[in-house]
Amino acid sequence: DPVTGNTRAYFRVGTGPSSVAVSSDGRTAVVTNKGSRLSGDSISVIDLYATNIVRTIKLEVTEQRPDGTVRQRRYHRPSAAIFLPDQPRVLVSCSVEGALLLVDLIEARVIGDVLLDELDANSVVLDHSGEYAFVANVASGTVSVVKLDRMRVVKTIEAGGKPTGMALHPTRNEIWVTNTTTNTISIID
Repeated sequence: DPVTGNTRAYFRVGTGPSSVAVSSDGRTAVVTNKGSRLSGDSISVIDLYATNIVRTIKLEVTEQRPDGTVRQRRYHRPSAAIFLPDQPRVLVSCSVEGALLLVDLIEARVIGDVLLDELDANSVVLDHSGEYAFVANVASGTVSVVKLDRMRVVKTIEAGGKPTGMALHPTRNEIWVTNTTTNTISIID
């Protein structure tokens, strides 16, 4: 409780919780269960009013191939999550596959995914319009720009040495990126 400083609840989530995102109404939280190596492959959804874990969602996609066979893709080591504005959906970056996932919390499944063609996907921010997501790719030193309506990469931008943290400027169309190995900040228009 921010007023009293008292702890209201504890939650036992999946292995290696890495980050948390809270919905704009303050009712729902999502925790990425990063685990170690390939053990982390889920997110936990928490109802903050009822103070309980609603569900754990595996980060996997099952697709039917034209020949009738089924292919399942699993994603590992979710690094960051961010809610889409006024929606029960989150974007989740997965570092092992270098992917960005769109997860529907009501359907409890991944409804969109895109491989970034980069390794070690980390931080995720949205632009002011909510049409584009920016994903920091630590290993390659780049930021991927993803058009969300089609879940596809439209641009990859050099950012500096190992970009990790990102923030959207509150009034300008700028993404600020921290680069850990070069001790710099990149500002992307």
